[in-house]
Parts: sequence; structure tokens; C-alpha cells
Amino acid sequence: MATKRTPVDQRVRESVKRERTARGLTQEGLSERADLSLDAINRIEHGSRTPTLETIDKIARALGLTVGDLVDGDRRPPPPDLPAPLNQLITLLERQPDHVQDASLRLARVLVGVVKHDDKR
Repeated sequence: MATKRTPVDQRVRESVKRERTARGLTQEGLSERADLSLDAINRIEHGSRTPTLETIDKIARALGLTVGDLVDGDRRPPPPDLPAPLNQLITLLERQPDHVQDASLRLARVLVGVVKHDDKR
């Protein structure tokens, strides 16, 4: 017997809210990143609006995800329990090319070294 799947619109709605909050974003923050209205994000999350594929794509990109990640949201492991600024940084970097991620890591090491050095004074 086949397993009953949750309707696509409900999976997307739940995924959007889960991924947004996991990254420490407000609905307003996601609306700005996705170039959508706050009302649109609110209505999508609460189920009073079914988003178009174009809208799902905008939201996915704003969260550093793919459309498939939002549609099959139950496939993604939950993000680690990190402070919101770190989740936001991860979101920004995870879809960047390897060379950008490597450069960002080197920069972060320098910045942390500077902070540690300044703390010793």
C-alpha cells in the first residue's frame, strides 16, 4: 500500500516557514530577500495563497535552497541549532562557488584572529 503524501502546497508552506525560522529570518526579512510582498509571504505560510512556481523559486533562492528542497521539504535534515547570524551567513554562502566559500573562510579566520588579538590587549 502506498504512503499518503502531504499535498504539495502544504509541504511548500511548511517548508517555507521552517526554513525561514531556522535561518532567523522574519517574514519581512524573507519578503525583502525574495523581492515579494510581506503579505504574500504571510499568506503563503498561512495557506490562504498557493504560490506560483516562479514565487516558489524566488523564495527558494532567497533561502539558499532549490525548488525541490521546498517541495520535498521533508527530505532535508533540520539545520543545526545555531545563532541566527550564523544561519544567515551559511544561507548566503552555501550556494556560492567553492572559491568564494574558500575565500570567505580565510576572511573569517583573519577576522576571528583580529578579534582574539584585540581581546588580549
